Amino acid sequence: MKKEYHKLKILIMINFKPVMQNIEFVNIVKPLGSSISLKSGETLKADIIDILPSGAVVVRLKDSFLTLKTEIPLSKDYQLLLKVLDTGNTDNKIKLQILDIIPKKSGIENLIDLLKNLKLIDEKENISNLPKLIENLLNSNDLSNQIKILILEEAIKNFEIKNIPSSLIQDILLSENIKNELLKQIESSIKESFKQKIENIPENVKNLFIDIKKLDENNIKVAIQNSGIFFEKKLSEGEVSQDLKYMLYLSENNELLQDIKNMQLYSYMTNSIFLFLPIAWNYLNYAFFQMKKQKIDLEKESYLARLDLDLKDYGKLSVLIALFDKKDLYITFAIQNKNLEDKIRNNILELKKSLEDVNLISITFINKEPVINIDGRA
Repeated sequence: MKKEYHKLKILIMINFKPVMQNIEFVNIVKPLGSSISLKSGETLKADIIDILPSGAVVVRLKDSFLTLKTEIPLSKDYQLLLKVLDTGNTDNKIKLQILDIIPKKSGIENLIDLLKNLKLIDEKENISNLPKLIENLLNSNDLSNQIKILILEEAIKNFEIKNIPSSLIQDILLSENIKNELLKQIESSIKESFKQKIENIPENVKNLFIDIKKLDENNIKVAIQNSGIFFEKKLSEGEVSQDLKYMLYLSENNELLQDIKNMQLYSYMTNSIFLFLPIAWNYLNYAFFQMKKQKIDLEKESYLARLDLDLKDYGKLSVLIALFDKKDLYITFAIQNKNLEDKIRNNILELKKSLEDVNLISITFINKEPVINIDGRA
């Protein structure tokens, strides 16, 4: 018998079958994103992702999302076990029957089940260090990238993923879920731990630090070039002796080295620059800096930069700078300390003089952090 295949387009019918009651049909709202291929007789699971104020539920089915409207009370703690019914219809209406409502397993349990299904661990095997096992699997030469992405998609929900092989990056970029979660992990990890690691920085790296009083355009450029982000490119050119990544290799400081690798990965995945800038400033607790270049059209470009400072005497300061078409400049300050804001306002004329080469459109002060993420994520 030839199996029927249905291409989900606009309308789905859900068959909710309570015990000893007649079949009840409930309309769905719509599929969100790409269409879904369903096969009559197929049984599949749908994760309940969200409960809407209207009572409708959003479910994830085959990596796509559907909004279901139902009178049956459901929660995000459950999965739906569904069966595709053969209706014999040629229109775009499909019937799905709920076979069961199943409590969700924990993320770790789902990951272990996946590894067992892929026959990568034995049924009764006791896993003592799951993150290390995942790292080894992702770097294995015996698994395809398709299998590795399946593992990564489940693992990244449960713990920080380290040492991702470069051969997986293009596949990661094709998966928005993995990409966004990985970016969040990298940013959070570096922000939380990099400050403590810097306190134990190797002696050979300390020579790279620039005194804040001597900071100018040229040595900032050199510091960025030596940040480790461009190490591989410089290696091909033969000059890496002052590169941060090279120095960390020599000092065998694996934790800091891993952070530099993560910064390289973050920069590549977001088409931005995410780096450690070695500046010696006694009044600074911590600083976080991002910069991005993007095309406006075929001829025009824009540059965005965000600088977050945590100052010992003045608290937090954020600066967002936008340069359009190499001439129109916008600056936004978000300042925690009123005294610091007054000092900056009192020196605005000096700031404007230093920016005579561009068309300064505006300097704005706001009373909260800038909400723009220059990597493009919400």
